[in-house]
Amino acid sequence: MKEEGRRLKDDKRPVSDCHVCGDRAIAHMHYGGICCYSCKAFFRRAVQSGKDKTYRCKKESECDVSVASRRGCQKCRFSKCLVVGMTASWVLS
Repeated sequence: MKEEGRRLKDDKRPVSDCHVCGDRAIAHMHYGGICCYSCKAFFRRAVQSGKDKTYRCKKESECDVSVASRRGCQKCRFSKCLVVGMTASWVLS
């Protein structure tokens, strides 16, 4: 357990903010966009299941996507993934 904590503390990977929700993220491209592991997994699941084509926004597609609200509107979160450069065709099926 101590070793695991030490690895995290001494982790030299560059850290950035998720360009989708603003959470902490490793500064690494996922499907073409810099995002946290949560948004990466959301994007992958949405594309692989085909649900990305059925998402609907209850507002006017202007929902705030933040760490606290990222689970509130799937359509706006997916749209923001696309805006930051994530590409559906890069997801393996």
